[in-house]
Amino acid sequence: MAYASVSEITACADLGLCANPSSFAEKEASYTNAISQLKAAKLVVSSWAPIKRGVPAEQANENLIEIIEGCQGAVVAMSELHRNAGLVSGAGVTQPVDTQCDQAVRAVRAMK
Repeated sequence: MAYASVSEITACADLGLCANPSSFAEKEASYTNAISQLKAAKLVVSSWAPIKRGVPAEQANENLIEIIEGCQGAVVAMSELHRNAGLVSGAGVTQPVDTQCDQAVRAVRAMK
């Protein structure tokens, strides 16, 4: 699950274990896993789109896709920061990712 991979990375940052940019190599697989799973989730949610256009379910589906894309974008941005500068504990780097991805998980669960 993408959220588990994201949580592993944010926990690493929160514990100060990802402060050095060289630590990115150890978490690269987690980033790749999270991003690929988010892309897969987006494809699945896209397949849920209602057949009839202009119904509230269509807007809900579009909103859900945007939420997933927000999580994915936050993970990608955090990975770039990690690769270039490291993730300093207490710098507020993980909060946007946690918030965006938690929102995505809750929204997907609500749509099932």
